[in-house]
Amino acid sequence: MVKYNRGIYKLFMTYYELCQRNIENNEDNYKSKINYLPFNYCSLSLHPFINPVCDEKGNIFEKKYIINYISKYHKNPIDFSPLSIKNLIKLNFYKGNNNKFCCPITLKEYSENTKIVIIKETGNVYSYEAYLELNKNIKNFKDLLNDQKFEPKNVIIINDPNNKKIINNFKFIKNKDELNFVNNLIYNNEENSNENEKKEINLPSNYKKIIEDYEKDNSIEKMKKLELIEQINLGKNYLNKDYLNKIKKNYEENFLPIFKLLKEKIKHKENINEIKNSINFNSNVFIFFLKENNLYKKYLKLNENYNPNFDELRNIYYNIIKKNKMKGYVKFYTNFGNLNIEIFCDLVPFASENFIELCEEKIYLNKKFNRLLHDNLISIENFEIKENYFGKLFNYENNNFYSQNEKGLLCMINNEKNNNKFFISLSETKKDEFKNKNTIFGKILDDLKTLDIINSIKTENTKPIYEIKINKIEIYKNPFREVIKDLIYNEIKLLNESENLQIKNEKKILDNKYLNKKRERK
Repeated sequence: MVKYNRGIYKLFMTYYELCQRNIENNEDNYKSKINYLPFNYCSLSLHPFINPVCDEKGNIFEKKYIINYISKYHKNPIDFSPLSIKNLIKLNFYKGNNNKFCCPITLKEYSENTKIVIIKETGNVYSYEAYLELNKNIKNFKDLLNDQKFEPKNVIIINDPNNKKIINNFKFIKNKDELNFVNNLIYNNEENSNENEKKEINLPSNYKKIIEDYEKDNSIEKMKKLELIEQINLGKNYLNKDYLNKIKKNYEENFLPIFKLLKEKIKHKENINEIKNSINFNSNVFIFFLKENNLYKKYLKLNENYNPNFDELRNIYYNIIKKNKMKGYVKFYTNFGNLNIEIFCDLVPFASENFIELCEEKIYLNKKFNRLLHDNLISIENFEIKENYFGKLFNYENNNFYSQNEKGLLCMINNEKNNNKFFISLSETKKDEFKNKNTIFGKILDDLKTLDIINSIKTENTKPIYEIKINKIEIYKNPFREVIKDLIYNEIKLLNESENLQIKNEKKILDNKYLNKKRERK
């Protein structure tokens, strides 16, 4: 760059000149990003006001919006300081011949660069120029329109060009719940308003971006909530496509090859116990097998055209578990002792199968108990897996069956994300404490000393000062897989028998054809 300095041209810039230029550019960029609120806009709705009121700090609001906001939150939306409806001041703006706001004394139109004040006692609005010349300088503290006396301290500046109101600094903008509440007020108002009123209420582009950005985020949240509601409402019918593809892949790659081998072994009447022990599949693969081969009809009394969902097919083995009152048994090895767990598979099958299958997949391995409430509960840390064992949320299961007040109860935390997190009670709990909230699906057996040791650990903000970790998991009994093992074995046996019958029938048909031909020849 050519720079003229002391009558000499030079082809370089000094370090100082370069720094000065960068500072100026940064300041210009920073100023361009700041969103200032116009004087005729409501600080809450970011729309032009119709019936303006203000607080003692000079923040202007639309009357109906701020009253609704205060009645719910009881605070000022700008700085979250206490604010009541009684403290609001009604503003009396004067409009000129062009139907634009102007000073009633000088008749000059207000702009963004006009300093504007109000008198608290009357609510009349003036330019600071008129107040300075006709009130302050001559110490005549009477309202210029109605001669009512006022105190100088009750003059409130509502627009100052040297100290403009920055929208991004408003505290309610950073609180999504409150911003959502305000948007709903505006939306409901626009629905009820006339078309002419709707035309007047238009945000300029720089303010519109704030609302649009929020609405995008809010729409994503709404979609997530709708999906969750859909999952809960559809309940049994809703399954993720990715999850179904995962089951199908497991069925094709792992189940089918072993299924064919077992079929051959049973056909040749090899050792039955060895065959049964080699079957170790979860219920998802078994249900997929039933659906693919239309074998569920003999288990369930259904209409011919009805296609049952996964949860309805789960009742095939759930009913067997309930009838035989089968329990599951798992052992956690922690760094503070062992926890022997009994799982109530016959009473709450969904929560029980979810827990025991996650243990089979080693999901809880090396996980920590990160929340400890003394004499109350200890809960496992949050961990991110896309879905629980069922691939969807399952509903709360009634636990009214458990009437005893005991410590060492295992409860599944029912939340909107998944059903994978659980906690253990550390003291005698009231039955109502978990009623209709969290499903009790198991209890600790014989290892209550370990719980006492954990309960004695000191905490910092509910977090234990020492790490409590699950180092090893052993599954002694999984009744769900045991029942499915027998069902798969029986299905293979029946398929073999049906194939043998089919072969015999085909042979009979061939024999009959041969005999008929022989007779014809004779």
